[in-house]
Amino acid sequence: MFLPRCCLYRGCRVAHIALVSLFPVVVCAHVLAALQPSAPLASVQAAIDAAPVGAVVHVPAGVYRERITIGKPLTLEGEGWERTILIPGPQSNIFPAPGAMASPLPDGMAEAGDAVNRKPNAPADAPQAAILVHNADGVVIRDLRVGLVQVRGTPEPPLFAALRVADSRVSVVDCCIAGDFERGVAVSGVSDLEMRRSLVTLTERCGVSCVGDDTARPLLRLLECDIRNFRDTGVGIVNAADGTAIVGSRFTGHGGTALECQDCNPIVLDNAFLGTALLGASKAPKERNRRMLMGISFKGESAAVVSGNLFLGLRIYGVVCADTSRGVFARNTFCRSESAFGVLDRAQPIVDRNIFSGNRIGWQDLGRTRDRDSTEAIVAPAPVSNIFWQNVLHAVRMVPSVADRGTSALEQVRLEDTLNLVTDPMLLEDTASGFRPAPGSVAQRLGVGASRLYLESRWPDLPEENAALMEALKAR
Repeated sequence: MFLPRCCLYRGCRVAHIALVSLFPVVVCAHVLAALQPSAPLASVQAAIDAAPVGAVVHVPAGVYRERITIGKPLTLEGEGWERTILIPGPQSNIFPAPGAMASPLPDGMAEAGDAVNRKPNAPADAPQAAILVHNADGVVIRDLRVGLVQVRGTPEPPLFAALRVADSRVSVVDCCIAGDFERGVAVSGVSDLEMRRSLVTLTERCGVSCVGDDTARPLLRLLECDIRNFRDTGVGIVNAADGTAIVGSRFTGHGGTALECQDCNPIVLDNAFLGTALLGASKAPKERNRRMLMGISFKGESAAVVSGNLFLGLRIYGVVCADTSRGVFARNTFCRSESAFGVLDRAQPIVDRNIFSGNRIGWQDLGRTRDRDSTEAIVAPAPVSNIFWQNVLHAVRMVPSVADRGTSALEQVRLEDTLNLVTDPMLLEDTASGFRPAPGSVAQRLGVGASRLYLESRWPDLPEENAALMEALKAR
């Protein structure tokens, strides 16, 4: 549809108003200031406030230092993540009146909220964000960057989030979120966030958090995103709605756990969890990298579908299932990790048609008894129809030792020969091929392992990422 850009010219105020009822409206922050020079409209927030419902607020190239609040359906678009940059300013988000928000953040999620220059109607402990979207159904944010990394030693604490979504439906496309936020994106309440082709990097704690409770379960969909160089967690999902999905995304760089799931049922398809890859897309030597610890951790009563993923070079686990978690783990490829797949507590995952190659331990049931004096083991389902190759230990289960009856001592039982293959999967181990099985290989014929991965990042290394890596290396 043709979008009238009459507001781009100073003399078109009347034409702009006349077209409101016929076309979507495009509002520019700098033009609003030109139309009303006496009013404080030279800001993104002023343009948002002046825009009608359903408008397209176009933010020209430049650096904007402010925090903005969106409480109505509209589109906020920049001119590309490298050209339109929003840096959070000192003012607070404009919150609704006390009690107006349907679902505040759960307990424990507000510890990072700052206390600078709060508006009178902002709750005292309200977490702050560069962009706050609340009670709005149909917000689109695209083609801009949020955040710049502070100079080392800056006393200001990191903001709670670059983007906070509360009780809203939001789509984020082709955006970059970088640095100095406790969380890159925080989703809560009855929300629906779809994030596509976007980069989240250098966050202090978590790249993307999606946290619900018994009364409100938010929905999250990450599609073709890069989540990298997070300190603790790449994506944290707790009590999320069914339909939450992580698809075609890339987790890499230094950090803790790429994806943590608790009490939810996510779909995790065709992602790359790259513990040995350097920051972003760089081809620099791997020994310079601080490796990611774990790929995915499942806790609580999670029941996931995990398929078509690559877990490469993780320092501890590719996947670990704990508590009473369960799910189906099929057609994944686990390479060169300390322990590719671990089962703890009472977890009951189904593991079949995966490739385990070059790990210290392929599949591992860490063993547990019902109580300290019992010899009755809680047994996880054995792996079936997998391919094991060149692991130090292919598949082992720790069970109560017969020799130490009456104690909790455990011993190893090897399982790789039980309904599995020990053969070369013939992986194409290069970035372009994505560690897929070679055409005509046993793995390819049997449909085992990941097959649709592309490991090249669509995002270049940011200068701040390289600087952060050098600082980390100096501190070691």
